[in-house]
Amino acid sequence: MSNQHPHISDLYQIYQTEQQSPFRKVHRMIDLFETIIKIYPIVILSEYFKRKYLSDNAKGMLSA
Repeated sequence: MSNQHPHISDLYQIYQTEQQSPFRKVHRMIDLFETIIKIYPIVILSEYFKRKYLSDNAKGMLSA
């Protein structure tokens, strides 16, 4: 995994090293997928905010 996404890399390493039980390994995999799924909308929104002007009212509605 790349150093550009340390949180994902850390979760992947935890998943890879989980040897104790299949149940825990599945939950580590779920944690990894949830992180991957949740991080990209955040990245997309932050890039959008950097490039486009949004009123404070619109930003407030999005944050709610």
